[in-house]
Amino acid sequence: MKKNKNINRRKFLKTASAMAAGAIGFPYIVPSSALGKAGTVAPSNRISVGAIGVGEQGNLVLGNFLNQDDAQVIAVCDVDKGRREGTCQRVDQHYQKKGCAAYNDFRELLGRDDIDAVLIATPDHWHVLCATAAAKAGKGLPEVVEEVKQVIPDIHLLFLLDTLKYLLLGGRIGKAKALLGSILNVKPMLALKDGEVMPAGQVRTRSKGIERLIDFVKNATDIQDLAIVYNTTPDEAQTLAERIGSIFTTQKISLARVGPMLGVHAGPGALAIALRGRMIA
Repeated sequence: MKKNKNINRRKFLKTASAMAAGAIGFPYIVPSSALGKAGTVAPSNRISVGAIGVGEQGNLVLGNFLNQDDAQVIAVCDVDKGRREGTCQRVDQHYQKKGCAAYNDFRELLGRDDIDAVLIATPDHWHVLCATAAAKAGKGLPEVVEEVKQVIPDIHLLFLLDTLKYLLLGGRIGKAKALLGSILNVKPMLALKDGEVMPAGQVRTRSKGIERLIDFVKNATDIQDLAIVYNTTPDEAQTLAERIGSIFTTQKISLARVGPMLGVHAGPGALAIALRGRMIA
């Protein structure tokens, strides 16, 4: 593992963590202890990233890494040949040169000593296996856990749901409250507080809910990263990104589709904003 990379480790980890939180698809970012000290990163001295699991969610998160100047994706792994080869082509086209390696076995990717960070976006039942293997390969799991803990207080999330129906089916609310919500045609809103999802009120119409999402961004300062998360309405998410562009740089806004684990409870039409910054009291 290379030891002389001059990298701002804390900045990279915070950015990676916020993107992962915004994506909601539960990928794991596992950097190694080889991340260097603070300083400017030269083009030839970037963090080398390997991606394990490059399906729809994995590619969404991978796109954010491709846009980071201090990182370079050099290898991908997926059991689906079409996915891994297609993603390698995407990586090579982005960097305008060939060099991305494709693997069928994630252990071969982890065996490379030139990979500094690993993005794991596999199906849920593979997360622990891949993360454990990454730690055994010297990728520094305890270190990233500590860094992520420092980021958590600055991560804020506001969710707009189209209906209470799926929360009821998932056992998240009682039948009486679900019935009341359907009668009043209210749209529930949820927030992330101290790492827990909490009720954040209700709105009568979807348009008012979207205004609440915009106000949520307006009430934040020192925004470092921002993601718009959607379930079944990508066009609506894009429109929201354009509206928020007057508050936060549009080029820095990430769009991500909600993962299946959360999507089954949120239901169709779920829309959220996740950001890293400070909220005005």
